[in-house]
Amino acid sequence: MRCDSDLLDSCVAWLANRHPVGAFPCLRFYRWKPPCISLGRNQDLNNPRHGVITQIDGVDIVRRPSGGRAILHYHDLTYALVTPCFSTNVTEDHRHIAEGLAYGLRLLGVPVDDGLRTMPEGRNPADCFAAVAGADLQTSGRKVMGSAQKRSRGALLEHGTLYLGSPEPLYSEVFSGPIGGSVAALEELLGRPVAFAEVAEALTTGLEQALGVRFVPVA
Repeated sequence: MRCDSDLLDSCVAWLANRHPVGAFPCLRFYRWKPPCISLGRNQDLNNPRHGVITQIDGVDIVRRPSGGRAILHYHDLTYALVTPCFSTNVTEDHRHIAEGLAYGLRLLGVPVDDGLRTMPEGRNPADCFAAVAGADLQTSGRKVMGSAQKRSRGALLEHGTLYLGSPEPLYSEVFSGPIGGSVAALEELLGRPVAFAEVAEALTTGLEQALGVRFVPVA
């Protein structure tokens, strides 16, 4: 999270011509070890309306600079995209990025719905995957990916997560209830194990297509 925040600050400086080194957009993919819960920037676990999370030994907790609700990072892929804003409208920028992510998922063979369906009621409001927003991606009404942004002086940082495999049973312990049939992991959708590198490559291609850029790997 600190690395992503630093990249956002670098993008702000780059836009202001105060930092001669750097090139944006910048895209990172990573996974978590040990398992971790990331809280949204404004999420307050002392507020009952924000839901309840069970803290478990061996599962770290961090706070994201981006918004949204809590995510259990376990058998998942997380991306961080840092880029100059495409517009002054947060929703438009979310959807612009989502077009690239959807393209990448379709390259993997995952169909993406054109419209969102609401999640079943009664889910833990602390959980990001218990609700859908305008830029989230679904297939057959099941949530595949959630995302959230932070914007700063003409630059944005977007985080997003999708499950490569089922996060159960840890998910049920953290959120006091099963993930259920409203959330889909890629392994289930494709009927085969899915490699982290395969998904990262597909999402990179999709975002390159949508954003009109070419990402160059760096060490």
